[in-house]
Amino acid sequence: MIKCNSLIAILMATYNGEKYIREQLDSLIAQTCCDWTLFVNDDGSSDRTLQILYEYSRLDSRIIILDLPKRGDACQNFLTLLSEVDAQYYMFCDQDDIWHKDKIEVSLKAMSNDKPMIVHTDLRMVDARGKCIADSFWQYSHIHPEAITEFRHYASTCATTGCTMIFNRSAKDCVIFNPRHARMHDAWVTLCVAKRRGTIQAIARPTIDYRQHDSNAVGAPDTSRFTLRYKFLNIKRIIDENIKQYMMLRELGYPGIMTYIKEKIAYHRLS
Repeated sequence: MIKCNSLIAILMATYNGEKYIREQLDSLIAQTCCDWTLFVNDDGSSDRTLQILYEYSRLDSRIIILDLPKRGDACQNFLTLLSEVDAQYYMFCDQDDIWHKDKIEVSLKAMSNDKPMIVHTDLRMVDARGKCIADSFWQYSHIHPEAITEFRHYASTCATTGCTMIFNRSAKDCVIFNPRHARMHDAWVTLCVAKRRGTIQAIARPTIDYRQHDSNAVGAPDTSRFTLRYKFLNIKRIIDENIKQYMMLRELGYPGIMTYIKEKIAYHRLS
């Protein structure tokens, strides 16, 4: 176990991120809250990502590059980092976004350390060049965090976006590692905490510029997916996605398929 000597361990999984990673690292260094350590695990980049990371680590001792096993996808890379680092608080960090300078400060103020808790925020969507696409990712993507308060509500969406999350050690203790059906690290951590009746608090304010580009591992949904035409033309894909979501929930003991359908219908009526 790697001990974090700062209040917050920021976990970054990288892969061929040379194009945008300097802007992300600069935004971390510019944070108003300085009590953090960045732990990075690269998943076999073939570009200059590692060279850039080592350049920054020589300039700032809070940036630590680990040599953990290569996992082949972002989900497993992030979960490996989480399993290996011991800290009071944790944050996930993507390689291609830009954090607003008070992101850590705003999120940390909402945290409690006496029970499992996740705090997450809205995002400002930008294109590859940093131009604003939408001021609210939640509104753009028809996400309603206020309607998701219990484990059974997570049939439709996990609502939390990993790059906006902060959570405490008690929340980490809820996480089951090496899952069979986890779709992404943020969804899995959220579901594990919700299953244990932890607190998941949403802040309706963007704290990050969420960059959309051709190489996103996960990005904002195409708004056309909310139309009946899209659903008709993509019925197989939608069914496959729901099977994957349901299998992830069932791994944590979700009540059953009828509850899943009921909760999904109830949530989509909000959109």
